[in-house]
Amino acid sequence: TTVKALGAELAGKRYTLQISPLDCTGCNACVEACPESPKALEMQDVEDVLSSGGEQTWDYAVNLPERGDLVDKYNLKGSQFQVPLMEFSGAC
Repeated sequence: TTVKALGAELAGKRYTLQISPLDCTGCNACVEACPESPKALEMQDVEDVLSSGGEQTWDYAVNLPERGDLVDKYNLKGSQFQVPLMEFSGAC
């Protein structure tokens, strides 16, 4: 699912939080940490995700052009657009 990116510097752009279905440990930490209500993330069975194209969606997402230069990297929102875009937490 994508949503309209907020802020004048991101006008006309869309945003998604893409999770790698092959690297997810199923710990549910990302869902619990999500501040949105209702939650923007939900846990799904990995086999269902893979059979519906989840791996191809991940491959597409990691090949998108970088957008970090459009935002202030020193605030919370802007930090989310900086490379590396993904981290694999050892906390899970």
